[in-house]
Amino acid sequence: MSRGGTTSRLTDFGISQQHEHRFVNAKHLQRISHAFDREPVVLACARVLEAGVLAGGVALVRGGAPVTLTDTFRAWLDEHWVCFARDCIAAVLKFGFVVCQVAELKEGAFGEKLKGSLENRLTPVCLDASCERIQIVREGAHTKYTLVDAQGEPVKNAHIFVRSPPTCDGEATSAMATLLESIEFIQRLGACALQAENVRSRYLITCARPPPPRPNPTSAAARAPEQPPAACVCAQHVRGQARQGARDPSQHQHVL
Repeated sequence: MSRGGTTSRLTDFGISQQHEHRFVNAKHLQRISHAFDREPVVLACARVLEAGVLAGGVALVRGGAPVTLTDTFRAWLDEHWVCFARDCIAAVLKFGFVVCQVAELKEGAFGEKLKGSLENRLTPVCLDASCERIQIVREGAHTKYTLVDAQGEPVKNAHIFVRSPPTCDGEATSAMATLLESIEFIQRLGACALQAENVRSRYLITCARPPPPRPNPTSAAARAPEQPPAACVCAQHVRGQARQGARDPSQHQHVL
């Protein structure tokens, strides 16, 4: 698809194919979740945002007018729906989308048995997107996100609400994803600084080759007399001594 000589970015996703199936990069989501849970500044900002949004709890509106709630139903909302809303806010900040599933509650928060029909026991649960398989299906100009199991079958009663759609490679484009590289760099700097401080605080042991020992002037080897230099016998002198009748050549030596 092109207009005015420019190619649309949708061609990178494979717009020429009628249907294309891809998956969200789970490893990238795990990196984001790990950085989000370990960074104190990010957690503090998220708590401030959650407190501002959920300061008044969850309110129901019908026809533009608030609905009067009973104490029992208000406790039900505070127990399940407020926690669900808090998890949804964290998921939008981390991943840019929310993966939720309608599940049946068999026990209450304190282990008591729940009574009533099945509809009264159904409650939404926010799933961890970094531990799930999310399939991206491209159908023409529309994109569909589906939660699938290990066999590739859609999970029942599961829904995905997208605020910031992932890229063509399945990587998140959330607010936390834009800060991921900077946060990981700061965390690595902190780890390296801590390691350097641990090494500096230890006593260093230096190993070096010892110098050769010097002779002791009081030892027997130092007191030993020096050997006389090697001497050679001059042949001419020997012949001269032989002519004179002398047989002892040591009387005349030439030192080398």
